[in-house]
Amino acid sequence: MAKNYGTITIMENSNDTENWATKIATAISGIIGEQLTVFMDNNTAYFRAGEYRIFRIPSVSGYYFYMYAQNLPDKFDYFIPISHENKVIQLSYISRGNTHFLKFSPLYNTSGGSTSLAFILHKDGTGWEIAPVQKSTENLLDFYNITTSERTHLANVFDFKAPAGKIYTSNAVVANSTTSESLGETTHILACSNVGFDTDIRFNDKNYHAIAKNFVMEKTED
Repeated sequence: MAKNYGTITIMENSNDTENWATKIATAISGIIGEQLTVFMDNNTAYFRAGEYRIFRIPSVSGYYFYMYAQNLPDKFDYFIPISHENKVIQLSYISRGNTHFLKFSPLYNTSGGSTSLAFILHKDGTGWEIAPVQKSTENLLDFYNITTSERTHLANVFDFKAPAGKIYTSNAVVANSTTSESLGETTHILACSNVGFDTDIRFNDKNYHAIAKNFVMEKTED
């Protein structure tokens, strides 16, 4: 199995929103194996998978870069501070099957902090669905299907601390976000106990990365 994770550096030394979006769309397309197109509407760049919008970037200006999951609430304030002189963003990713973790981080930022934007993309028989990681809690939010508008979520079955030196894991449970009815499982994302977002961890002789609080994906390479 080839290496399923990596980092792509994206640079655009201007406030041209379309240029930013085109470079980011090209990078994401290479990760998910499907061409995303960009179109502009009132200074906002929209990313499309086929005829459906999947991401949007409003006008890039000053020291902040915003990126939103289409049709999900803006109230979570998804932005990262970037240096005006060195506008470089690193896109880190992990891919397993049709599930992709995308994390956007500034290589240089105005605050010196480690803030980032993170999303999970998944494709099933009906189309792409997307879930952001909420920055304030590190929790994975609802998956929104851009084709059907249905919402699902991964149930956090280990919402507690494990004993010292122990980690409990299982296949992540997919549930309907309206009824909480279980819809199945996914082996590409594991639910686990006591692991914070953006943490590398090793157990069962395998390497994993926390894509949200208490959820991990395996990192593999030959």
